[in-house]
Amino acid sequence: MDGPGAWTIGRHTFRWEDPHILWVTLVGDNDLEEARQMASLYQSLGERAPFYILADSSAAGAMQQEARRHLSEHLRSQWFQGVIFYNTRLLHRAMARGLILAGELFHAYPGGVSVMRGRLHFVDTQDEAQALVARLGTQEVDSRP
Repeated sequence: MDGPGAWTIGRHTFRWEDPHILWVTLVGDNDLEEARQMASLYQSLGERAPFYILADSSAAGAMQQEARRHLSEHLRSQWFQGVIFYNTRLLHRAMARGLILAGELFHAYPGGVSVMRGRLHFVDTQDEAQALVARLGTQEVDSRP
């Protein structure tokens, strides 16, 4: 970890913005050790309170099979309010959806219901990602009893 609210894992950077956003810039490939560190970071943040990931994947590379497996086995949906990717190529959209599906199958959620349904999003720009968080936050407040 690089400082309060800022981390670097491999070539990927992570920056916390209060009250509940983790900005992620994915650069290059992901290996198993990076996946372990990412899962640990997400866990430490998510166990305090669920948060949004806003991820720029314009420079993202491939993810090793072991890294994909580790993330699908160790990430927990309750850590996340939502995951929003921007600047995302089709390959990375498919990879993200695959990780979510694999994680849900691995954890066998009751009734086969997707707990991440409606919480994984793809938009074109950073501004659209921020606007989506604002809309989603309003929906959450409006839907509370």
